[in-house]
Amino acid sequence: GWANLLARRWKDAVDDYSRALQLGSDNPQVVTQRADASAELGEWEAVTADLERAAATDPDDYLARYQLGVSYLARNDTSAYGRVCAAMLEHFMQSPSAHAANDVAWACVLTSGATPDQTPVLELAKRAVGQDPKNYYFLNTLGAAHFRSGDYPSAVTTLGDAMRAHNGEFLDQVTSGSVVQQAIPARLVSDEKGTAYDWFFMA
Repeated sequence: GWANLLARRWKDAVDDYSRALQLGSDNPQVVTQRADASAELGEWEAVTADLERAAATDPDDYLARYQLGVSYLARNDTSAYGRVCAAMLEHFMQSPSAHAANDVAWACVLTSGATPDQTPVLELAKRAVGQDPKNYYFLNTLGAAHFRSGDYPSAVTTLGDAMRAHNGEFLDQVTSGSVVQQAIPARLVSDEKGTAYDWFFMA
């Protein structure tokens, strides 16, 4: 499966991972990598099913939950996306991991209205920045959270810090994995791609 995934033979990868699961594989990456291959094929119901399974198997896997939320966005199911965000906020609110805090916060700012109360999102984003104040990705997430909360002056300040932290280079935020790469362009409007540069001019 992995060899076919690397070779971009998506259907063969799906078939290989499915056979591995039928043979009783308990490797959680088999499920998430099958989801990646299915995303490349645009088979979003299969992607969601696999990521629901991965999230249920390991509730602490914040990346699987993040990808799950994104898969719902690809299906234009903002209600389900909102439920995933709410569950992530509840589960990871006390997590000591800066990366978990950042990625959960980022997942909840990808589109407007999914998290009516931005207070916990801001709290997580601030916690991540507090642990690593010069981290571009963390600053970008905090700036986006300020933007979603309507605090545009703070968004401008924080996103400016993010751009300076990255020496003027603007990279997409948390776009690893086929699920995210395929889903975000399919769902988000062109001026919400997720770089500090984009958010700065929106704010």
